[in-house]
Amino acid sequence: MASGSGDSFTLEIDIDGETEIHSLLSAPNPSSKLVLAHKGSLAGSLDLEKLVEYIGHVGKFIKIAYNGINAAGPRFTDLQIKVQSLGYDITKLCNNSSVTIDSFRGTAETVSYRLQTVYQFLLDGYDSAALKSLTSLGKMAEKMAKLASELEGKFEEQGDRVKYTLEETMKRRGEEKIYKDEIMKRKERMEREKKLQEELAERHYKLAEEARQEKLKYEEKEIKEIDGHQVSGVLRVFAAVLTVALPFASESIDGALNKEKRASDERAKRYGDKAREKAEIEEQKRQSHLEALQKMSEFASMIEELKTDGDMADVAIQSLHEAAGALRHLSVVMMEAAKFWKHIQKHCESLSEGFLAELIEDAKGMSVEEKKAHWRSKGFIREAVLYHARWIALHDVCKTYQKQIDLTRADLYEYITDNPDYKESKERLPILAREFIAIINEAKKRIEQERSQAN
Repeated sequence: MASGSGDSFTLEIDIDGETEIHSLLSAPNPSSKLVLAHKGSLAGSLDLEKLVEYIGHVGKFIKIAYNGINAAGPRFTDLQIKVQSLGYDITKLCNNSSVTIDSFRGTAETVSYRLQTVYQFLLDGYDSAALKSLTSLGKMAEKMAKLASELEGKFEEQGDRVKYTLEETMKRRGEEKIYKDEIMKRKERMEREKKLQEELAERHYKLAEEARQEKLKYEEKEIKEIDGHQVSGVLRVFAAVLTVALPFASESIDGALNKEKRASDERAKRYGDKAREKAEIEEQKRQSHLEALQKMSEFASMIEELKTDGDMADVAIQSLHEAAGALRHLSVVMMEAAKFWKHIQKHCESLSEGFLAELIEDAKGMSVEEKKAHWRSKGFIREAVLYHARWIALHDVCKTYQKQIDLTRADLYEYITDNPDYKESKERLPILAREFIAIINEAKKRIEQERSQAN
């Protein structure tokens, strides 16, 4: 239930059988169950865990290629330098990724402060000022979308540089013709996988936009009762606005909080159909991710069987190819991140248009006390707190994964600045392989856990 006293407006929310109290005018605690629940819902839209995972994979592949070409003998010294240079390039990409994620974090933090201002404006009766503050979020989202697109391009460019070094290595190995067909097949496979991920992302955001329009359309045409009272169009629409700005972020939590009420709601059926299709998309993504991990695992297992210098050069060739593939995966992750921010930008920019602006105008005739009565209702506080929690979740996720990217960068930099001799590189390869297999197995477990929770 919601309660308000003076300027304090709080709400009790039940999550997994535990009750938490959240305030409209303060940010939800990052360690609260509400925020933790929202962290999981970000994966389908802004998958920073996958970003960190694949940056780590690229780093491992570069380490393997570096030691493989070093163990192949002194005749490959010039290629050793080129592979080492690729390692430095990857550390720069880690820096770029860290800066971008920090920008995401900073934006989420700014939005949190802005939301507290918006809610205070509403409680004080300044609806137009609240709307203006909300629409201004679109500019911030636009900047984040641009940053994500720029990083996507950098991953693509780095993938091309890795492929160039791969071709040079094949020529020096003297087996360019032997590898040509295999490399072309792998390239075609990577392009198919990239195209599939792009298509899934397009479908995801098309569904998110349809869901957004569906909810706003419903709120525009229907009169909804909150706390047993007929409420104004302004309140109904603001509740809708706060629910749909982050694509599908509220689906699992809304269902847990109000399942019985939504079961009889016509909107719930239409919205639920879209949510089921979204679940199918997420399962396809999980399956594609598992298949990619399995291929990496097979490659890592092969390394332990290598014996000759020729084998070492071969593993460098294959490792560079896998690194190029992982960079393609990273470009897709950032493409999805750009779509995430563009979705928010489009939503925020649309707030100043159409019936929402008209309803704000209509509300000007209401007294401050009448408006306060609306904004302190349980229905509005609930939607506002849930929406705020999503941004706190995003802020916390960015903070966590930025640290992991920085650690990956430091580890790779330390590794490639080392100068192992032939024997040391040969000894390191099976150790790297075992470490890589363990990391891949952990990633597989996480995906299976996600699949289990989804079902």
